[in-house]
Amino acid sequence: MSQNAIQIIERLKEKLHLKYDKDLCKSLDIKQNTLSTWKKRDSLDFNKIIAICESETINLDYIFFGIESSESSITNSEETIEEDMESKSPKAEVLKEFKLVNTNRNIGLFTTTMKCNPNIDENLVVVGQKIKKNTVSENVTYVIEFMTKGFVIDELILISEGLYKMKYCHECDMAIQPKKHIRNLWQVIDNVEVKPLLS
Repeated sequence: MSQNAIQIIERLKEKLHLKYDKDLCKSLDIKQNTLSTWKKRDSLDFNKIIAICESETINLDYIFFGIESSESSITNSEETIEEDMESKSPKAEVLKEFKLVNTNRNIGLFTTTMKCNPNIDENLVVVGQKIKKNTVSENVTYVIEFMTKGFVIDELILISEGLYKMKYCHECDMAIQPKKHIRNLWQVIDNVEVKPLLS
């Protein structure tokens, strides 16, 4: 659900217990005409919004989407991600990691233990190339290792600057910041069916 800049600004003021725009401007270290421009153009400096939410432990899901949770801090959002990864989401396991000779390409082999998305079934060996977390793109399948739990194979959808959601794993419907929530990331480059050995 998309939210406009005014809604986000009002929720941020609410959580910071601020009544006036000028007080929010002081907290964000911006000029009042900057805030007015955000409202007129329906745009925000997401880095500033995320930074103040982190420093004040304000739930990003509420600020950006109006979704209240029983726990209001970012830390508890991470715990929710951890619980969802553990109980509901598709899983993969590491078979082997290695570096190709004479290149800087780090490759990982993974086996899928559950059907992950429409393109990848269970019991496949998935080949992934390790990439930097700041190079995430949409419409690309990744093996994602979260800070808190194991591996998930999914695509990431950009919901606002620096924030993503998983495309197929709808059980975990939390906003994801790659630098904060993801430990390692591999771009899927191939997969191979695991066939049983003939006896």
